[in-house]
Amino acid sequence: MKQLTQKLKNGKMEIKEVVVPPLQKGTVLVRNYYSLISAGTEGSTVKTARKGYIGKAKERPQQVKQVIDTLMTQGPVQTYRAVMKKLESYSPLGYSCVGEVIEIADDINEFAVGDMVACAGLSASHAEVVCVPVNLCVSIPKSGSNDTDRLLKNSAYNTLGAIAMQGVRQADLRLGETCVVIGLGLLGQISALLLKASGVNVVGVDIDETMVDIAKNNCLDLALNRNENGIEDKILQFTNGIGCDAVIIAAASSSLDPINFAGAISRKRGSIIILGAVPTGFDREPYFYKKELQVKMSCSYGPGRYDPVYEEKGIDYPVAYVRWTEKRNMQAFQELIATKKIDLSYLTTHIFDLENAPSAYDMMMNKSESFIGILIKYDVSKKIDRNNNSLSLKTQNPVPALVSLAFIGAGSYAQSHLLPNIPKTKNVSFKGVLTATSTSSRSVAERFGFEFCTGEENDILEKNDINTIFIATRHGSHADYVIKALNQGKNVFVEKPLCLTLSELEQIKELYNNSTHIPQLMVGYNRRFSPLVQKLKSQFKEGTMAMNYRINSGTIPKDSWIQDMETGGGRTLGEVCHFVDLLTFINGSLLVSVYATAMDDPENLNDVINISLKYQNGSIGNISYYANGDKSLPKEYLEVFANGCTAIIDDFRVLSIYANGKKKIKKLISQDKGQKNEVKLFLGSIINGSESVIPFNEIYNTSLTTFKILESIQKRECIEI
Repeated sequence: MKQLTQKLKNGKMEIKEVVVPPLQKGTVLVRNYYSLISAGTEGSTVKTARKGYIGKAKERPQQVKQVIDTLMTQGPVQTYRAVMKKLESYSPLGYSCVGEVIEIADDINEFAVGDMVACAGLSASHAEVVCVPVNLCVSIPKSGSNDTDRLLKNSAYNTLGAIAMQGVRQADLRLGETCVVIGLGLLGQISALLLKASGVNVVGVDIDETMVDIAKNNCLDLALNRNENGIEDKILQFTNGIGCDAVIIAAASSSLDPINFAGAISRKRGSIIILGAVPTGFDREPYFYKKELQVKMSCSYGPGRYDPVYEEKGIDYPVAYVRWTEKRNMQAFQELIATKKIDLSYLTTHIFDLENAPSAYDMMMNKSESFIGILIKYDVSKKIDRNNNSLSLKTQNPVPALVSLAFIGAGSYAQSHLLPNIPKTKNVSFKGVLTATSTSSRSVAERFGFEFCTGEENDILEKNDINTIFIATRHGSHADYVIKALNQGKNVFVEKPLCLTLSELEQIKELYNNSTHIPQLMVGYNRRFSPLVQKLKSQFKEGTMAMNYRINSGTIPKDSWIQDMETGGGRTLGEVCHFVDLLTFINGSLLVSVYATAMDDPENLNDVINISLKYQNGSIGNISYYANGDKSLPKEYLEVFANGCTAIIDDFRVLSIYANGKKKIKKLISQDKGQKNEVKLFLGSIINGSESVIPFNEIYNTSLTTFKILESIQKRECIEI
């Protein structure tokens, strides 16, 4: 299929051939008929992308700070990789579309194939086929009209309609009251249409006389240019000397004029709704304080927005407690369109075929024509072949390599730490890649030289010419992919954790132990392969020792997928496993018991914990995992005591060894947590036919221990392993 893409590096836009996005749990596949270009949001994105590096940096100071932080902690190589991953990727555009359902996930019963739906969100992009979560997708009501094309065009405004509707709801106006809409672009005019349909008197204000005239003829009771004389008096007269009951600011500006002007024209105890991107540092005097004005922010489409439980898992809020969610706003907007209580037809000034979509953005950026609503139209007569959903990008090597690998999942970590460390030699061939989105699959395939990208997991799992699979997806899918790959006889490298449940762990153990041909199974416990850890290990060899490991892990909010037990497993399963493995490797013995305590936390995240470990050889270890510290403190500090010797690793940059009254120091130029050595050794074990780099009993013991840590926290007792 085809999709509109842009590279942040140079702003270049292309219509790229990409795979159909993989159907995921809780989603539907939709074939687009129309999608809407948001001149405000997308225009800003395109403008930034077309600037030089300095211009990009000025536009995104937070990202610049992140780059500097990465440079300070991980060094120039990893910083370069992280930056280029962003700059070189194909970025999708668009977030509002309408089309036909062509496939539905097994857990969805709300839609049927053939339904016409309107879609919202970042996945509702300018592409021939999109994969949309169920709570960001609504059916288009039957209108009883023969003018289906008009209905579809208007339905493509779905996302902006929901945003405008949420702003109107925040204004909380009654019949006969007055609202002023500042900013008469697309969002402002839709807001005005909704206000008028609800019986509110609507005043519109803009600095563009053309937009004022268009709104005057379609959606306003009073239209005014911001720069005309006596504008405040005219609004006062229109409201019979009261002032407006509410102001909705739908403008995008860096000026304080919109917010201060809103204060001037409001009645006492009126409301000001911030819908557009404007600064809110209003002047307290003379209006806001004396009038006791209320300023409200309107959050996108409404309740549910940015909540992964609502948007990704499809769990709705009870209507009795949250009457208007983002989906219900979307549904209400579609009802207004279908019943012709609002008519958006006049807003559509331009329609571009997908192939010509880049010229639409050129028109926007150059302002070569007047425009309001710009639609992209798709060729729905074209056949979409779901049975052949892979895209060849490189000629296959006629000589089979000893390692023919593929990736399932290839996000930031894989692109920074795994893929760059895989050598391009005659012994290694890059076969296929599957990621969550169409654009990222093609970006990764091109950047790292894969033969193909795909939207179907079986194109990788069941291919006979692929013998090695890297799994770098979200944690909740690891076990499923590991089991499927092992069943196919593939060598597996899976990023930590191995799995999220005990039953999955036991299933993997049984499969691995009962296999007639035991493939390589590697979990991404990279720290044991760090050069400083290897040096420390050679100092102590094996034997009884005491180990203390402090991790200043930093805060991850509760609504992150990592904290979700189903998707990410929480931080004990998802990250503490790293540190359990490292201490196991250093002392060369398996764990026999664990006792863990967690700090009281109202959110019950269990990410500030102390863990005491006991090993078969008598060694002891303590892991202090703290998410409540200051991030300026280096993340990891490891101490090992044995036989009158002490070794300290400070954030994988410095190793200090104290022995025989002397101190030896080894420093690295930049942090090295062992990812390069890890990948090298894993591939080498396949090429040479040697034993697994990490013995399976250690992988199993570490995974089992993380489950026992959670059990110990819950039971408040020492748990045997």
